[in-house]
Amino acid sequence: MASKHDTEEMARKTVERFGRIDILVNNAAIYHGVQMAPITEITEGDWEKTMTVNVKEMWLCCRAVIPQMKTQGKGKIANLSSAAFDLGIPFVLHHVAPKGAVVRLTRALAKEIGAHGITVNCINPGYTTWTEASKKFGESFPPDFSRLWIM
Repeated sequence: MASKHDTEEMARKTVERFGRIDILVNNAAIYHGVQMAPITEITEGDWEKTMTVNVKEMWLCCRAVIPQMKTQGKGKIANLSSAAFDLGIPFVLHHVAPKGAVVRLTRALAKEIGAHGITVNCINPGYTTWTEASKKFGESFPPDFSRLWIM
């Protein structure tokens, strides 16, 4: 997991090598190993892990590059979330909640730093490929899962 030191070091080394930071594509996420479970069975550890990786680490990366972008008077930040936040998929609150947090973090940050010439946007893809993580996640769907969230 990333730390404040790690992300600040990433920004420092980027400026050292390239002289600037024009864009941050923030794709911090954990999906592999997330199991479907009702709220009463999601462990604190699983909740904290998904919130840390999906939200805190993204926030740390933004925080690390923004000073350089402000100095430059411009920059772009693209945060990746998921369509899951808007679908309200049950039994994966520990996946949906952090994705919603990323969307709101993006909106608030765009308003906060837009005057410095920095644009902040969020991309919310759905399933884009059938990966090993997606296959494993899909195996845990209850038999009547689709009727619970497809509208």
